[in-house]
Amino acid sequence: MMILITIILLLIPLIFLFNRDLLIKKQSFYIIFIFCILLLIISFVIKDSLIKTMPSLDIKSVLRVPLISLILFRLLTWIFYKIFNRYPQDTYWINESLWFDTLFNILFWITGILIPVIFVFRH
Repeated sequence: MMILITIILLLIPLIFLFNRDLLIKKQSFYIIFIFCILLLIISFVIKDSLIKTMPSLDIKSVLRVPLISLILFRLLTWIFYKIFNRYPQDTYWINESLWFDTLFNILFWITGILIPVIFVFRH
């Protein structure tokens, strides 16, 4: 169960790390977006009695994290595109020095992981 929760928590950051194009291209973005919406709907439908297995973790909040991360990614991408008239490049696996792209990556890791995790573990 904990592995599934970890995968759900890190769904968007893992896609961002290994294949960012899936988050940028419209068709794959819509598929991921629909999946995140389904997780959100499940979080509202699920009963509290079904999630008593981990009292220290709010499963309903965990199911909402991918949508929050996806929205933050799209917002940061939109801002980057408006400023530089291009999408940010992936600087993890290359040695090129793209300062603004690296800054984008750092900002996404801070906002896309830390803010949703704080959201989940706030109580």
